Amino acid sequence: MRRLPFRVPMACLALLGTGCGPLFFLEAETEETCTVERGLTFPAALPTTVSVQQTVVFPLEDIADALPDGDTEATLRLKSFELTPTQGNPDLRGIERALVSLRKPGQTGLTPLLEYRRTSSQTAPRKIAATGTESVDLAAQIREKELELVFEARGALPAQEWKADFSACAGLKVKVDYLDWVF
Repeated sequence: MRRLPFRVPMACLALLGTGCGPLFFLEAETEETCTVERGLTFPAALPTTVSVQQTVVFPLEDIADALPDGDTEATLRLKSFELTPTQGNPDLRGIERALVSLRKPGQTGLTPLLEYRRTSSQTAPRKIAATGTESVDLAAQIREKELELVFEARGALPAQEWKADFSACAGLKVKVDYLDWVF
C-alpha cells in the first residue's frame, strides 16, 4: 500500500483552516431587475428651496424566501436610474445634480449609488438619467422584502408642481455556502 507524503495531508489541512470562506458555494446573479414608480409628485419649489427628495421602494421579491439560513453574501449593483416628467412641463435646466442613494434599515445616513450632473453646455433636458456600476453590500438587508431608494435633486428646482415617473435597474449577486443550502 502506497502512502501519501506527509506534505499532501498537511497542505489540505492548511487550505481548510485558512478562514477564507466556504470551499463550496453557490453563486447566482440577476443581470437586471427594474422597478418603476409612476406619478411621483414634486412640489412647487420656493425660491429658497435647493433640494427635493422622493423615496422609492425597490422590491427584492421572493429572494429572501429562497435563501437558506446561514452565511450569505449579497451585492446590489445599481445600473441606471431615470426620472421622466409626465405632468406640469417642468424646466429641468436648473437641476445641477441628482443622486440615488440607499437607506439601510435603522440607519439615518444614506449610501450613495448613482449620480447625475448637468453639464454647463447642456440644453433643457427632457429627463434626468444616469448609468453606472456602483455596488453596495447587502448582506444585512438581503432577507428584507424591499429596499428603500432615495432620489434627491439639487439646484434651481421647477417653480410649479410636477409629476414624474422614476425607474431604476439593478443587478443582484448572491453567494451562499453550499452546505447551508443542502443541509
